[in-house]
Amino acid sequence: MTKTLANLLNEMTFQEQKKVETFAAFIISQRHSDKDYLVSNDVPINELIEVVSDSGSFNWLNNDEENIYSLNDGENVQWAILKEAVSY
Repeated sequence: MTKTLANLLNEMTFQEQKKVETFAAFIISQRHSDKDYLVSNDVPINELIEVVSDSGSFNWLNNDEENIYSLNDGENVQWAILKEAVSY
């Protein structure tokens, strides 16, 4: 195992390590597969949604610290008015 991989694994939670273990087992299982296909084609969309939801990748969207702008921030934008029609 490389030093980088060992360091990354040491920084992961137990649940994250189990996910990496599952993914590694999947990669090894594909060594002898004759099929060349995308895995997502065989996984129902609701299961994909559950995996993404449980991953925590989008938790930042619920973080109040990310809502740093309000409707009162900034200035009104003045859009330029086209005087001529653009022809192609």
